[in-house]
Amino acid sequence: MTKTAKRVPIEPAEHLRRHLRGVPHKVLRDPEVAAFVEGALASMTFRAIADACIERFGPERAPRKSAVHRYWSTFHKGQ
Repeated sequence: MTKTAKRVPIEPAEHLRRHLRGVPHKVLRDPEVAAFVEGALASMTFRAIADACIERFGPERAPRKSAVHRYWSTFHKGQ
C-alpha cells in the first residue's frame, strides 16, 4: 500500500502565482499603480483608468487599457 501526500488547500492567489505563465501583469508590478487601479475599477472604464494612470504615474509606469482589462478579467471577472 502506498501513502499519498496530504493535500493542503492553498489560497487562490497562490494558485495563480504557481500556474500562470509569463511575467506578472503590469498592474501588479507596481504596488502604487495596483492600488490605484483596484480603487478605480468600481467607478471608471478601462480606458479612463489607463488615461488616469498616464496622468498620475507617467507613460512608463501606466498600464494600457488592455492590461487593465486583463488584470480585471483575471482577478475580478465573475465576482
